[in-house]
Amino acid sequence: MNRFRLVCVLVLLNLFSVSSLATTTIRDEFGRTIETSARGSYDYVDHQLIVFLRPGTISVNINVDEPEPVDRYRDDVEFVEQIARIGVQSIQCLFLDQADDEAQVFVLYFNKQYDITRASDVLESYDDVLLVEYNYVVRIGDVSTELLPKGKEDPMWGFQWNLKDGDLGIGCETAWSCTTGDSNIVIGIVEKGIKSNHTDLSNVFTDGFRIVYDATAPSLYRYIPGMVSSNDNHGTPIAGIIGARNNDIYIRGIAGGNDTQRGCSLYGILITTGLVPDKIPVSGLVRAYQYAAEDCDIISQSASFPWYSEALRVGVWKVFQEGVSFVSGKGEHSGLSSKQYDDFAFPADYDYSKVVCVSGYSIDDTTLCYRNCYGLYCTDYGKGLDLLAPADSFRTLAGDGTSTTFGAVSGAVPHISGAIGLLRSYFNNSLNPEDYEWLLKLTAFDYNPKTDGDCRSWDEWNGHGNVSIDSTFNYIDQENFVIDEYSVTGATVVDSLFSSPVSYTLTKGTLIGDYSVMPCSLTATISFDYSYDEEPFAWGMCHDVTGISAANPNFLAPYCKVESSDENSCVVSSYLFRVYYSGFAWWYPVSPESVVLKCKVAGVHSQQQVTDRRTTYSSPDDRKIRVAYQAIGVVISFAARSSVPVVSVYDIKGRRLFETKLERGSSGISHVFWPGEDSSGRSLPSGVYLIGILDSGERYHKKITIIR
Repeated sequence: MNRFRLVCVLVLLNLFSVSSLATTTIRDEFGRTIETSARGSYDYVDHQLIVFLRPGTISVNINVDEPEPVDRYRDDVEFVEQIARIGVQSIQCLFLDQADDEAQVFVLYFNKQYDITRASDVLESYDDVLLVEYNYVVRIGDVSTELLPKGKEDPMWGFQWNLKDGDLGIGCETAWSCTTGDSNIVIGIVEKGIKSNHTDLSNVFTDGFRIVYDATAPSLYRYIPGMVSSNDNHGTPIAGIIGARNNDIYIRGIAGGNDTQRGCSLYGILITTGLVPDKIPVSGLVRAYQYAAEDCDIISQSASFPWYSEALRVGVWKVFQEGVSFVSGKGEHSGLSSKQYDDFAFPADYDYSKVVCVSGYSIDDTTLCYRNCYGLYCTDYGKGLDLLAPADSFRTLAGDGTSTTFGAVSGAVPHISGAIGLLRSYFNNSLNPEDYEWLLKLTAFDYNPKTDGDCRSWDEWNGHGNVSIDSTFNYIDQENFVIDEYSVTGATVVDSLFSSPVSYTLTKGTLIGDYSVMPCSLTATISFDYSYDEEPFAWGMCHDVTGISAANPNFLAPYCKVESSDENSCVVSSYLFRVYYSGFAWWYPVSPESVVLKCKVAGVHSQQQVTDRRTTYSSPDDRKIRVAYQAIGVVISFAARSSVPVVSVYDIKGRRLFETKLERGSSGISHVFWPGEDSSGRSLPSGVYLIGILDSGERYHKKITIIR
């Protein structure tokens, strides 16, 4: 259960909305200690602070794009009047979409004559302030990489060991037999610049924007829509790994399409020019995530930072809530060329299953076997690691319009982003972000002799292992492959995560007094409704509201971890909190009897079960489903017995995309028009679909093909 150690200090923040976290430490889900404010240790913006406030503290709408003078609001909002007295000149809302029950997050701009350290102490004394932190400065793309001599003016596939099938590459050749990417899947790349007009990136970028940092500007950064090409030797190689076209020029990208069809689209999230190039405050990076989440399915960010920012963590969490996969490198700290074991690397080390945490592996040029490259090319390892990918001496694109050899954990990250792009293409974007991550983790190759070699296991040296999308696609492309979802209500308390409760004394707020909190682990068994040919892959699901933070006080049990599984069931675990106060004790947020734990199971349904299901679905000749293809959709007709037969449309993997009721006509034939869309009104791509009709307890089916 040590993957589920909680952030204890933040628990009371959620329970009682207490303030003052600026000088304390927290524990992450791995039990590691994180200092929430390292004053003076890292670069931050002078004369600015980020504050988390109680929900409803500021009842007026504050601009999210530019700071506004506090004088505009000091007569209407008591808190604004308070902060004006300590030198705050302007205020800016940080998040675009703040729910009524979430903490409000703002950037405060101080008069330059004021000491923000003293101002922070004063802010912490206010009842409405939950958290105060510095607006740290982030460097993007400012890392060491290996650039070797240019290649010849001809295809470089022979030098792309990193993508090939076999024991060395990630297995693209097998994956490409299933999909080479879909242009509807958009992968955003956080970089300082990309040569988007490179020949091998022609028509790959769908859009983008720049966040321009300027120390003289009132808000320090400006949002400028539109993609601008630049001869950058960091962002261009990364874009090439993901999306270089299969056009017989230079290289192939992981999700770059084929001879006749475009692959995944790329999207530039550029932290670009200004008086201090390649730098941006946390508030600007958080805003970049929010803008990108509106258009992107995946955000790929190689850069990481050694300091903890709650504002950045909440920004990543909001991206996750939008259904976006976030991939980040573990170890590529700004300005550092090597790392040590388990150093923090944010955002890669943020909450379990919210960010795919990636490091790199290399090969021995003589024996062609794996060797780790920890400490080289900015790679790192440790408790937060999820997957490894190639990070040494492979061919990709160069900023001057040709190709080059590249090496860094920067190169490992886009391998995972491209792999998720292929999975999203294959599943038509129908799964949750953590589902794509777990499919990669549970089919990864764990070669390390220090472990048992079980790809379903995890260790701090390799995470779940080297990404192997050939194994992933061989598994998911089997006949009768399905992903099922199961849940159980109620769990048994097993143990306390700590040896004794953590004690707190609250001196302000609505609940003053001495409190103790004990995190307790839970376990439950989830039985499967279906049988599988062999032990399926299973993983725990995040709940709709999860996490422990100032911005998210109303959370459910954060995670459900699968401890073990077989063909029939799995054992899952999570945790709740026991709170003690003045002789009373209660569970938070719900009792063990009421908690709902969920998991997903990926596997192949047993052949007998599939045969039984097909027998149930078989239709007598006189009661066939009839379809009439039209230019804008399909008319479905059926001789129904009941007055309200239900028609559903499934994809070839069995996922229900659309459901409605048939309308009974005067002739006794029921019919409905289906426009070739899912339930959200999104047009479905060309392919084979299954129409299923439930009528008087019997099921009927028919395959149809849509050609766009």
